[in-house]
Amino acid sequence: MDLLEIGTNLLKAQLGGRGDTSQITSALSDLFKSGSKDFDIATIVTKMMGNNALAGLATSWLGDGANKEIEPHQVQEIFGENKISNFSEKLGIDKGTALESLSKVIPQMVDKGSSDGSVLDSLGGLGGAAGMLNKLF
Repeated sequence: MDLLEIGTNLLKAQLGGRGDTSQITSALSDLFKSGSKDFDIATIVTKMMGNNALAGLATSWLGDGANKEIEPHQVQEIFGENKISNFSEKLGIDKGTALESLSKVIPQMVDKGSSDGSVLDSLGGLGGAAGMLNKLF
């Protein structure tokens, strides 16, 4: 199962089973789209690592310990208001529900993506992620 499929299943469960699976997949893909990459979770993690307030969250999701929680307003900070609005419109849910749901799902997605190394590999491995943190402090 790929990370987009995992995210789709997690989000559908978070929404109480509501929503069409293909719509959820499409909305997540658009949300995580970065440049020419259709689903680029590594860019989001890299962006978080560059922000002192969010770096600790990303690190907890990449590591083996417990995942720290992200607040809905921080999700909007990461993606921007336009992407969140497009996401919520595509799913036919209000922006608050979208942000709340994403705040529960994104840590799990990054955590699951880092357990097989895919996110860590794109950041240059654990050493690359640690190097990004060292630059912050």
